[in-house]
Amino acid sequence: NYLFDRDSGEFQADRSGLPAISLPDVRQRARVSGHAWSALCLPWGNGRRAALDHDLDGVLNGDEWRQGSDPDDAALSEFVPWTGLWWNPATSGSGVDLQFGHGDLIAVWYTYQDDGEPVWYWAQAPVAQVWKAPLWRFEWVDGAAVPTTVGELALDFSSTQAARMRWTLEEATGEQPLQRFVFAEDSAHPDATGLWSIPGEPGRGLTVATQANRIVAIAYFYADSGKPRWTMGVGDVAGQMNLPLLRFSGACPNCAYLSPTSEEGGDLQLAYPSRDQMQISISAQATDGQWQHAAADLGRLTAAPWIRMVLDDGAMP
Repeated sequence: NYLFDRDSGEFQADRSGLPAISLPDVRQRARVSGHAWSALCLPWGNGRRAALDHDLDGVLNGDEWRQGSDPDDAALSEFVPWTGLWWNPATSGSGVDLQFGHGDLIAVWYTYQDDGEPVWYWAQAPVAQVWKAPLWRFEWVDGAAVPTTVGELALDFSSTQAARMRWTLEEATGEQPLQRFVFAEDSAHPDATGLWSIPGEPGRGLTVATQANRIVAIAYFYADSGKPRWTMGVGDVAGQMNLPLLRFSGACPNCAYLSPTSEEGGDLQLAYPSRDQMQISISAQATDGQWQHAAADLGRLTAAPWIRMVLDDGAMP
């Protein structure tokens, strides 16, 4: 977008680094493009908000699009990576769910133990382009979720959709590239992407990613042994969904990569009336136990996604 500045007689861009353009230049660009260009006339003083800075937070709309923040929310004007599932295509079968909530970036790492059993880890720290947080493993002990610090997780973002992940886990260390996992061409409307849980049951819930008409749901839970486990279901978005779950076995983060194997892991029923409401019935199976729950409401643990724009070059200021 551009805003006409009557003092200079030029159009100012909504992104830093772009030069102003003159009225003759606008006419020439419109003529060459072969498309109609539209102009919106507003009372004097309202143009900046309409064209350059919707939330008047001092950060131009175009710059907010590039850094992943929300041009319509003055409280959200810093870098925020694209939320949802991230992965390394070279080591498919594991990945990270990145979510935003209360100013923090939350990472749930879905991977495998040394014995191949699925396990999830949790990391959380204020959002930053160079981000680092303690890595926690939760277990269910005597009716409570007990955290243990098992290492550290770091993410160095080169764009809102690409990063370098470095980790320390017990005595092991490693790193790998990560990118946003795109499994459908369009955004979902409504978009249920986020971390969900049953109120009052910490450590049990869903990672949900929706794109276009497809949904990926990862059930994170504790088995009867108290160990953190996960299963995954994939399907089409609908008001009522029945997703068969798969239980995976794969290579640990510091093990030689092997393609994961899968077997039946239960069933997940979801009712999806809106992007902020879901109901769940689940029977998730692990080798050392299961998670079963009759119909229950799910609540969001993380912020609902806002409208994002995919830019051609993916660069950031």
